[in-house]
Amino acid sequence: LLATKTPFIAIKVIDNQKVNVDGIKKHFPSISIFDCEDEDFIGKFEAEFETMLKQACEEDLSKRYMNIVDGKGSKRIIDALLSLDYE
Repeated sequence: LLATKTPFIAIKVIDNQKVNVDGIKKHFPSISIFDCEDEDFIGKFEAEFETMLKQACEEDLSKRYMNIVDGKGSKRIIDALLSLDYE
């Protein structure tokens, strides 16, 4: 998942995953890792899922609008104002 940049929620479900968890914490400290035995696991999982959905929606919108907004609006306004006939 890391190699393909696929979004995921890391969940430790058994003790033999400790090495993997430690590796993710060391090399990717921004990735949250949840332990399924945590008493507030469901609450933390739901919050992380909501955050991921929000991020995905924002990234999707920014990609969509990137094709619509070309950044030349100010230049077009100035050109239009300079081309006005004031007579």
